[in-house]
Amino acid sequence: MKQKCYEFYCTLKKKEIGDGFACFHCNSIKKAKKPGQMCEHEHVMREYTREV
Repeated sequence: MKQKCYEFYCTLKKKEIGDGFACFHCNSIKKAKKPGQMCEHEHVMREYTREV
């Protein structure tokens, strides 16, 4: 089975945050309006699929 994965960039801290879980350590989380996005500062850098 294949899984779609994403790598994110935080525009607030100006650094890569990997799969987005690092965002939970940020005190400036703003709820995103887009479904599937945790924080409005998150932006997709790379989208890929992997075998699980």
